[in-house]
Amino acid sequence: MNSQTIGSVLTTKRIGVLALIALVVGAFAVGGFPLGALDSSDDSLGAVAAEEEQPRTVVSLVAADDAVHAGDTTTYDVVVENATGGVGAYAFAVTANDSAVATIDDVSLAGEPSQKQASMSTSNGGSTATVSAAGADTDDSGNVVVATVTVRGDGVGTTDLTLDVETLDTEAGQNYTVTDVLGTSIRVVEAEPVDQPLTAAAGDDLTVDEGANVTLDASASSGADGDLRYSWNQTAGPNVTLDSTNNSTASFVAPNVGERTTLVFDVTVSDDDETDTDTVEVHVRDTDDDDERETLATSVTMNPATDEIDEGDETTFDVVVTNASGGVGAYNVTVTVTDSDVAVVTGVELSGTTENSTSTVEIADDESSVRFVATGVDTDQNGSVVLATVTVEGDDDGETDLTLAVESLENEQGQSYTVTNATGSSLTVERDGRRTSSNDDSTEYTVDDIAQMKYGQNFAELDTETAGQVQAIANRQPLPAGVTPGDIETREEIANRLYGTDYDESELADELTREQLLEVQNSYDAQFGPLPTNPAYTLDDITGEKYWDYTFDEVSAETAGHVLAIYNRQPYTDDVAREDLVHIKTRTELAFRLYKLDLDESELASELTREQYLAVQNAYDAQFSNEQ
Repeated sequence: MNSQTIGSVLTTKRIGVLALIALVVGAFAVGGFPLGALDSSDDSLGAVAAEEEQPRTVVSLVAADDAVHAGDTTTYDVVVENATGGVGAYAFAVTANDSAVATIDDVSLAGEPSQKQASMSTSNGGSTATVSAAGADTDDSGNVVVATVTVRGDGVGTTDLTLDVETLDTEAGQNYTVTDVLGTSIRVVEAEPVDQPLTAAAGDDLTVDEGANVTLDASASSGADGDLRYSWNQTAGPNVTLDSTNNSTASFVAPNVGERTTLVFDVTVSDDDETDTDTVEVHVRDTDDDDERETLATSVTMNPATDEIDEGDETTFDVVVTNASGGVGAYNVTVTVTDSDVAVVTGVELSGTTENSTSTVEIADDESSVRFVATGVDTDQNGSVVLATVTVEGDDDGETDLTLAVESLENEQGQSYTVTNATGSSLTVERDGRRTSSNDDSTEYTVDDIAQMKYGQNFAELDTETAGQVQAIANRQPLPAGVTPGDIETREEIANRLYGTDYDESELADELTREQLLEVQNSYDAQFGPLPTNPAYTLDDITGEKYWDYTFDEVSAETAGHVLAIYNRQPYTDDVAREDLVHIKTRTELAFRLYKLDLDESELASELTREQYLAVQNAYDAQFSNEQ
C-alpha cells in the first residue's frame, strides 16, 4: 500500500468516528432531551466530538552489535518508542551512506502487515532500503519494533546509517507525530582469521635413479595453530634408512634395484589438537636398463630476450631453466656483458636458496660479468625454474649482448642436466629521452604482415599448417618490446635449431623424445614473454584436473606437451578456479567440439580444412585472451 492508499484508510476511519458522534447526539434527542436544553458551556459533549490528539513518538535504529567483521552481517531494529495504539502503517528508508563500507542486505517486517513493499538500491555511493506497509498488528504500547534491517560489512571503516520516516500511523489510523528520528552508524572491522584444518603434505611423487640421494619434504603441511610434529614411516618397497623420522624432511639413498621399483612413505603431521597423514611415492629406476635410463635435458635462457633502457637506468634479466624435472638443486652459471662500456652488472638475487643452501656470487672487478654458484637449492619440481635475477645498469649509448654459460646444473636428486642450449639476451642503452620501443601495445601486425616477414608470401598463399603457425603468432600479440614476427621461431624451426631435425610441426610429438618435445614448447612460449615461475597451478594440477588424476610424469609425451602449453599461458584471469582447468581445451579437444572429429595432434593439419584449422587455432588462443 502506498502512502496515498494509507491516507485513504485513515480518512475512512475518521469519518467513522464522526458518524458515531452523530449517533450519540441523536440518541440524546430521541430520549427527550432537546438539544437546545444542553448547556453550551458544558465541555462533555465537546470532548466526545473533538478529534483525539495525535500520539507522539521517536523512531530510532537500534544496533544488535557494536561492530561487524568484514564479510559478516549484523542487524538493526527500526523501533517506535512509547507507542500508543500500536503501529498499523509505516513507510521509511534506511541508508548506509558509504556502500564501500556496508550495504543493506535484507529487511524483514514485523506485525505481519497485509500490504507491504520493500526495495533495495545503490546510488550516489550509498545503499538504501525503502519500505512501506499497512495492516500491521503490533504490540499496542511500549517500544515497538516494526522492521529489522540486515546490513553486511563490506570494507573496514565506519559509515552512518540514516533513517527517514515518511508515514507512521496507529492501528486505528491516527497519524503519529514523530518528534525525532535517530539514525546510527556501523563499524566494520577486519575479518576474523578462519581456522584451517591441519593438512599433511608429503610432497610430489618422485622418480629417481638407483643410488641417488633422495629427500622427502613435508614442509608444505599447513593449518596448525602451533608447532607441527612429524613422523615418517616407510610402508612399501625395499627397506631404506631414513636420516630422520621426526623432522619435516627425511633423506635416504635410493636402493639398487633390478627393475623399476616403488617405495611408499607416509608422514603423519600433528599439533596439539589434530593429526593428518599423507603419502608420497618414490619410483626408483634401474640404471642398467637402457629403457629406464633417462637423460635430463633442458635449455637455460635469459628473460627477457631483449630490453632497452636509458643511460643510468637499471633493468633485470631472469636466468631460467626451461624444463626442470626434479627441480634444480645445484648450479654454476656465469653471465657476461660483452661490452662493459655500454652496461655493467650491478647485482644478483638468487632464487630457491634456503638456510641449508650454500652459495657464492662473484662480480668481476670491472663489473662485466657475474658468476653464481649454489648447492642445496629448493625449487619447483617441474616446468620453468628461475635460478637468479641479474641486475644490469646502462652506462653509455650503444648495444651489447649478455652471454650465458652453464658450467654445471643438477636436479635436487643430484642428477646432472644435459644443457641443450644456453641463450643469452641483448640490451640497448639510449641517452636520456631518446629511447623508443620498436613496438608497443599499439603495434598490431596482420596475418599478411607476419606471413611476409617470415615467408615472403601472402597469408592466403600459405598451406594449412603454416597458416596456422602464422595465426598463432598473430594471436599472441602484442609481442615483447624489440621483438618482431620475423624474430619468432615456430616449433619446427626450434626443433631444427636444437636437434638438427627436419620435421613438420605435426610430426614433432611422434618423432621427438618427451624431453625434447617439452624443451621445444618452452622455447616457443618464452619468445612471447617470461615463462611462469610461481604460477597458481602446477603441471600436476592441470594434468590431474584434465586427465583423471594422472600426474604430469604419467601422461604421454603428446599430452604432456598439451599440458605444458596450457601451463605456460599463466597467469590466467582471476576467475579461473582449479576445477575450471578441465574446461581449457587442447586443439584436439576443440576439433572434436567444433567438428565432431576425433583426431590426434598430428592429424589436425591434414584432416581439417584450412578454415577449420584456423578456427581451431583461434578458439584455442581465445581461451587465454585475458592473459595478464
